[in-house]
Amino acid sequence: MKIFTKTLILILLMVFISCTDKKKEEAESREVLEKVEAVESELDELSEEIEAKSDELEKSLEDLDDI
Repeated sequence: MKIFTKTLILILLMVFISCTDKKKEEAESREVLEKVEAVESELDELSEEIEAKSDELEKSLEDLDDI
């Protein structure tokens, strides 16, 4: 009976440890995902700014061509 009890305690301990590790991994994954989303947001903003400046330059070039 002692062997069974020890084995059961070891199994419960391993399950507890694996659950704890999984929670840590999920938290780390969420952090990485938030960072990636922040970078994507910045890239979208920069892309919009570049497009706006490109449009301004094209208009300026057209104005120069008209002169």
